[in-house]
Amino acid sequence: GGEMKALSPIHPAKEYFNKSLKELSFDLKEAEKLIKQAGWKDDDGNGIPEKVINGRKTELKFSVTITGKAFGKSLALQLKENAGKLGIEVEVITRQGAKFKKDLDDLKFDLAPIVGSQDLADIDPFPEWHSSNTGPGRSNISGFSDPGCDKIIEEIISTHNKEKRAELYVEFQKLIYEEQPVIFLFIPTNNVIVN
Repeated sequence: GGEMKALSPIHPAKEYFNKSLKELSFDLKEAEKLIKQAGWKDDDGNGIPEKVINGRKTELKFSVTITGKAFGKSLALQLKENAGKLGIEVEVITRQGAKFKKDLDDLKFDLAPIVGSQDLADIDPFPEWHSSNTGPGRSNISGFSDPGCDKIIEEIISTHNKEKRAELYVEFQKLIYEEQPVIFLFIPTNNVIVN
């Protein structure tokens, strides 16, 4: 099936999709630059960047939790390979069904590929993006928390004027795009028919 790059939590078919968002390019040199800017350096020469966090030397490594389905496995292995080129160690953890959901609910994961869906109704960004919904068992599993974004979300919920709401949705997407709390991958473009 076909697909297009996802750039925000809003589907491009929505009239309030932020059309000014540009696709981020895959650039290992830029990634390496950003890692160094964030203070990660391979000072001990073991090939893995590290930095001191809370007084302890910490190596740059993370895990990706998958269900074991083909897409997640392929994505995790690609991530592991590309991160490895920068000396970043990626552990791939496979959890089946309820265990995967429990890890997500308990926030016991670094990265996890998740499929989302949207219907024709206006998006309610409150459950997934408002800071009041962060924490174990809550609906904001990315842990994203930003007072400015909270304010925009609250305005979206309380605004009934269609044009004003559209402006707020565009602003909301710009903020999420600038912060990149999640990595949006793609949107299938082939039609799915459900009886």
